[in-house]
Amino acid sequence: MPASSLRCLFIKPKLIGDTLLLTPTLEAVRTRHPDATIDILIRRGCESILEGCSAPNRIFTTARPDTDRGQRSWSSQWAAVQEIRQTRYDWIFECSDSSRGRYAALLARGNRTVYNRAEIERYGGQWDRLIWPQVLTDGLRFEWRDLHAIEGSYRLAREFLDLPAQPPALDYRPMRFDPVAARMKLPAGFKLSDRRLIVHCGTRLASKAWPDDRWVELIRHLAPRFDQIFLSIGPSEAELRLAQRLAELAPQRVFRPSGPLPWAQLAALLQGARLFLGVDTAALHLALACHCPSVVVWGPASAVVFGPQSPRAAIVIDNRIARAPFGPAEAHDEARLASRNSTAAVLRAAEEVLGETGP
Repeated sequence: MPASSLRCLFIKPKLIGDTLLLTPTLEAVRTRHPDATIDILIRRGCESILEGCSAPNRIFTTARPDTDRGQRSWSSQWAAVQEIRQTRYDWIFECSDSSRGRYAALLARGNRTVYNRAEIERYGGQWDRLIWPQVLTDGLRFEWRDLHAIEGSYRLAREFLDLPAQPPALDYRPMRFDPVAARMKLPAGFKLSDRRLIVHCGTRLASKAWPDDRWVELIRHLAPRFDQIFLSIGPSEAELRLAQRLAELAPQRVFRPSGPLPWAQLAALLQGARLFLGVDTAALHLALACHCPSVVVWGPASAVVFGPQSPRAAIVIDNRIARAPFGPAEAHDEARLASRNSTAAVLRAAEEVLGETGP
């Protein structure tokens, strides 16, 4: 099939970090098939993190199920599918392992539809096991919990699109820092220093959160090591209060936005930064895409699936430092909380990564 005729749709209506982790697959398809049509269907609100990815032709969005449930959610998805149906795709890849994604794949117009049969066979009901193999054309079997999230999506496409054995690394195109766009008040004539630390200290999930007092202790210890410290937070009042508290520790050195940083502006700060330090959120994946040395305070999620694959990154899990490749001790554990990790363990990890990446 000539590359110019290839039309692909990738479906992944999940969280914003999952959207970014799909981009290596999109980039690999673009590299192998430069003239292909590569469209994606993702959750509304996730599209902003794709500003640094040039592979997709069109981005379709569907309602967030956690905020737009029931009839309105499905009507929004149907509106997106109607637009998608204007193209007859050669390949549709359902990368979310979800009924929402499978229904979107069924309703879109495609010659062949690829999905993971193992998920249905293990967790699906009788209806799922009966119907989906009949209406979706190409089912692969693999346990996604044994693979990194990048590799799971990549495996679906690699089997059919003549891609290399391994996916490319996460990557984000260069961004320009703009204090106005970042909603930061900075001194006149301000210039970014190479010796800057980026701290993402917020998360909406209690199991992934780290106590405020430990962030305070951490900033007090690390502030003398850096010319500038930039804080990244979410929209909650608690995170805004924490950011203000941290900024007051070193007002001439610690800078905070008035709200969540736009992803492009966070990327601009991460690119060329000395270190990223944060919890397990999409900001971690963006730091890796920006090739920033990273230390992550880890909680219950599986590091096998979502952990940093970079040799310049480490996680702190159960008060120990771990790096890829991760094993059973770093797999999913609902009882494991990020708050178990001490400030001393995180400082040890930061010193280790900083020592490996130069003065």
